[in-house]
Amino acid sequence: MFGCEVETIRVSRSQVLDGHRNNLFIKIKRNLNREILSKFKIKLQTYFNRNEILKREERFKLFTKKYISETDYILKNNKVQLDLHEKYDYFVVGSDQVWNPYNLKGTSYFFLPFAERKQRIAYAASFGIDSIPCEFEEEYKEWLHGFDNISVRE
Repeated sequence: MFGCEVETIRVSRSQVLDGHRNNLFIKIKRNLNREILSKFKIKLQTYFNRNEILKREERFKLFTKKYISETDYILKNNKVQLDLHEKYDYFVVGSDQVWNPYNLKGTSYFFLPFAERKQRIAYAASFGIDSIPCEFEEEYKEWLHGFDNISVRE
C-alpha cells in the first residue's frame, strides 16, 4: 500500500505461555489479589473450554495464512538470528498485553533487544496491568529505555 514489505516474526508460543502457566500458582501465593485471581479464573475457563479455544485458534491460523506474511524462522529459547537487525529497516511491536510481565516470563523479545535502538518502534503496546511488579521494575526500565518511539494504550 505504501511501498513497504511487511513480515511478522514468529515467536515460540510455548516459550511465552508455558512459562506463564508454570508460574501461575507461585504468583498467586506471592501476590494474592483480584488481578491474579481474575487471571486464574480465566485460565480455568480456558482449560475447560478447550474445544472452543481450538476452533478459535484454527480460525486465527487460517486468517494468518491468508493475509499475513510470516517469517520462516521462529524466535525461541531466547535465541535470535544474529543478523536479524540487518534484514529489516524497522521492528514494530504492539498489541494487547504485549508487555504484561505475567505473560513474558523472562523473555525480552517484545522489547526488541535484537534490534538497534533507531529500529525499535512501539505502537499501541499494552501492559494490561495497573503497575509493574517491583521484581520486574529494573528490567522494564532497561527495556523501555531501548526505544526512541513509544506509544501505549494505557
